[in-house]
Amino acid sequence: MFNFLKGIFKRNTNEDFINEVQFTDAEREQGIAAFKAFVEGLELQSANNLRDAIERYDFAVENGLIYNSKLYKYRGLCYQYFAQHILAIEDFDFSISLEGNDQTVYYSRSKSKWYTHDFDGYKADLNTAIQLSKLNQDDKDENVRMEQNEWQVELKYADETISLEKQRLQLENKWDEYIKQAKEKSKEKDI
Repeated sequence: MFNFLKGIFKRNTNEDFINEVQFTDAEREQGIAAFKAFVEGLELQSANNLRDAIERYDFAVENGLIYNSKLYKYRGLCYQYFAQHILAIEDFDFSISLEGNDQTVYYSRSKSKWYTHDFDGYKADLNTAIQLSKLNQDDKDENVRMEQNEWQVELKYADETISLEKQRLQLENKWDEYIKQAKEKSKEKDI
């Protein structure tokens, strides 16, 4: 089953691969169901029904569709929407391991790394996204050039932004400590 799905996404001619290997009807049906679930997940995600999309993506993975980088990319984006950044990073990591030249996956992972306070990882992924966009750039595509420019500006100010975020986190920790102490003092007065 896994060889069937791996072959679909790794080979140029799926028919040659299918003709080389014999599959049981159950394996073929499972592969079709997994791919159908992936497509349904894409449709649900485009309709902004992200929880159901995640369920369909999960079904696809559980049924053997494990060599599809786009599945992990799109499920990672769903997780990111729900601020489940650790799960998003895991999916982006796997997507990159399957197909490491998609700049949008690196950019998306950089955002999740920001929210998990992995600031070095954030900068590294942002830089990789920029480099890949230059390599993959279609000089005639204005949207790609605009996206690349936005990322370059973000990277240019990354150190300053990181410094401010670290200060904010320190102040937040001090505030939390202040509130904790105030509550303890309040309890002492009540006694």
